[in-house]
Amino acid sequence: MEINELNPDILSVKPSALRVFDHEISEDPDIVKLTLGEPDFNVPEHIKQAAIASINANQSHYPFYWGIQELRDAASTYYRDKFGYQYTADQIVCTVGATEGLSATFKTLFRPGDGILIPMPAYPVYKAMAGINQLVPIMIDTTDTDCVLTPKQVTDAIAAHPDVTVRGVVITDPSNPTGAVYTEEQLAALVPVFRDNNIWVISDEIYGELTYGVKHYTLSKWLPEQTIIINGLSKSHAMTGWRIGFVFGPTGVIDQIAKAHQFEVTTPTSIVQYAAVEALTHGQNDA
Repeated sequence: MEINELNPDILSVKPSALRVFDHEISEDPDIVKLTLGEPDFNVPEHIKQAAIASINANQSHYPFYWGIQELRDAASTYYRDKFGYQYTADQIVCTVGATEGLSATFKTLFRPGDGILIPMPAYPVYKAMAGINQLVPIMIDTTDTDCVLTPKQVTDAIAAHPDVTVRGVVITDPSNPTGAVYTEEQLAALVPVFRDNNIWVISDEIYGELTYGVKHYTLSKWLPEQTIIINGLSKSHAMTGWRIGFVFGPTGVIDQIAKAHQFEVTTPTSIVQYAAVEALTHGQNDA
C-alpha cells in the first residue's frame, strides 16, 4: 500500500508547525515559551481533588455521550452568569477539548465544496479542518482593521468568490493569535450580513475569560439561531491537558453535532467531567 493511495484530504494537510516547533524547544529549561496557549498557573487544587474523589468513587464507567447531566447543568449556569449565554443543558454537548468540538461542528454544518470565511491572522486548525472536510477556506486579511472582521470585508469576500456557496464563518473572540477583542458594536454590526447571507457563525470563545478588564460579548446574543459557540476549560482553569470543551447551539442542530461527536470520540473522560463540574460550580474566580 502506497502513501499516495491514502485519503488526499489528509495528505494535503501538514502537521501544525507551531506544535512541531514547541516540541523541539520544550526541552530547554531556560526558554520562555510563547508558543502554545498555556496559562501561567496550574489546575486549582479543588479541581484536582474532585478528580481524585471521582476516581475513588469509581465514577469510571461510560457517561452519556452528550456529557453527564451535572456538567451540562453546570455549564448552562456558569456561562449564563459569565457571558449571558442562553442555553439549557439540552443545548450543550461536552467534548474532548474545544478542538474536538470544532471538528464535530465542521462535520455537521457543511457539505463538501461549501465556502467558509476565516479572518486572518487565525489559529491554523480552522484552515486544516476546512481542508479535511473538503471545504473552500476563504482567508480574509483583517490587519488593516485591527484584526477585527468588518461587514464590508464579509461582503467583499463573498463577491470575490461568486462560484462558491459561502455557508460559514469562524469568529475567534478574543483572537488567537492577535489578542484582538471585539466590542459589542463590532459584533452587532456583523449580524445583518451573516443573517442576510444565511451564514453559520462558529464562535470560538475559548479565550473569553482572558480579556483583562474588557467585557466579553457573544454573537449568540443577536444571532442565536445561526451561532454555534465553542468554549472549554483549557484557558480559564488551566486544564489544557484534561481535554474538556463545550459546544452550545440551537435545538435540533446541536442534536446533529452530538451525533458527529459521538461517533468521533464516544464521550469525554468520565473523571474529567466530574472535575469539570467542580470547576464550573466552585471555580468561578479561578481564571
